[in-house]
Amino acid sequence: MDYYIDEASYINEKRALKPIHLGTIKNKNGANIPLGLFCNDSCAWLSAIIYNPCATWSKIIALSQDPSSIRHFNVLSYNPNDINPHRKVVNQNNYSESLLDGLRVYHNPFATYPLDHGIFRHKDVYQSYCKYQNNTLNWQEECADGFLLFRKAICGIIDRTDSR
Repeated sequence: MDYYIDEASYINEKRALKPIHLGTIKNKNGANIPLGLFCNDSCAWLSAIIYNPCATWSKIIALSQDPSSIRHFNVLSYNPNDINPHRKVVNQNNYSESLLDGLRVYHNPFATYPLDHGIFRHKDVYQSYCKYQNNTLNWQEECADGFLLFRKAICGIIDRTDSR
């Protein structure tokens, strides 16, 4: 989306938080990069953007059953009742994660071949899509309480050679 909030002016000038529509931004080489790819039909060939910012080495560690390491996880998850996420540090014995945890799907409302929302409808998946209501695009979000926003693994190795 072509949606920008100038946090610095809000903090410094006590201005209201209002979105600014930039249209484009310049990269460090001076080239214009268009924004708002899903705000018109210019990318109708693109059905959705699917990615997982939590698909990191920490996910591999979280899914691992390696008994030779000590693991704790620093986790932030979605909290629908507050602007602050749920925060917790969890021992490996009390933590579980699925392969889907943290997956995000952004649907293009102008797609020639739209992706069915039901394909990724799951508590571990975030989805964003538009619905037309009264000739207006209204963005909808599906995000369950506890949706994984961030996770960091804290690891150590158990030394089984110590004879004490």
